[in-house]
Amino acid sequence: MLRNILFSIFFFSGIILISILFLPALLLPQRVVLFGGKLMGFWTGICLKIFMSTKIKILGKENIIRDKNFFIAERILAKHDEKYMPPEIKKILENNVK
Repeated sequence: MLRNILFSIFFFSGIILISILFLPALLLPQRVVLFGGKLMGFWTGICLKIFMSTKIKILGKENIIRDKNFFIAERILAKHDEKYMPPEIKKILENNVK
């Protein structure tokens, strides 16, 4: 309970602060706005790691298209998703069925 409260306080205060600081950036070049978005993502990761003991694993960094301003998520695995199954377990189950 206390951990959730601390997470909420730190997470939302950080997001609000970053949003206020980068509000004028909407009038600046797109690179500045993108930096603000990256900063929000970084802050989110820090809060999740510290307060929620979440492990973040980014797969496929080498496949990110560098000359464009987007990337394509091939698959998203989330433990809170009812359909989530770690790839290792899925492979074992598939081998046992055959």
